[in-house]
Amino acid sequence: MIRYMKLYYLFCKQNLKVMMEYRMDFLLGVLSVMLQQFAGIFFVKIVFDHIHELNGWTFYEILFIYGIAATGRSIHHIFLITCGHSAGNTYGQESLTAF
Repeated sequence: MIRYMKLYYLFCKQNLKVMMEYRMDFLLGVLSVMLQQFAGIFFVKIVFDHIHELNGWTFYEILFIYGIAATGRSIHHIFLITCGHSAGNTYGQESLTAF
């Protein structure tokens, strides 16, 4: 099992090198993800500027749930999609793994 974990680490490391080969594309990708997260939080903020509670949920409770969901998606994306592609695992169809 340790051998496969080391091999998976090497695949992820190589995949990061491949993604960073085109630096501007990599930076634009990182910036677009940050912009997407900012837009999601901004949208929640706009909604809660007009109301104080949403069926008993406050702004900070909704923000907490948003953060938990975003963390789960990020972990899934990092370990199963990004590194999986360098290992040759594309899950059959790309559209099934996209959010």
